[in-house]
Amino acid sequence: MTVVCNALVDHDKRGRWTNIVDQQPMSTIIAAFTNFGTSLAAIGLSLLHSVLAVFQAIFALVQNTIENILKLGHSITTLVLELFQGFVGFIIGESSSL
Repeated sequence: MTVVCNALVDHDKRGRWTNIVDQQPMSTIIAAFTNFGTSLAAIGLSLLHSVLAVFQAIFALVQNTIENILKLGHSITTLVLELFQGFVGFIIGESSSL
């Protein structure tokens, strides 16, 4: 049993689509168009999900890249500050001994 155009439909004994409420056979062309429309909607939703998945992957890649660049900048800054601190300490220590 399926819902087509807000009406409950099912197959009768001959395999024709039948409106359960009115028990009248539905045209096979209507059933074919309904199946075609359902298929087009499913294809459209699948394409939409694929596009969204690609955008999500791109956003994740950009986020990961920016995060790694910031971590690299932090590491370089820490390295420079520690080297500068050691260099300044050495200079001050040597000038004090003079």
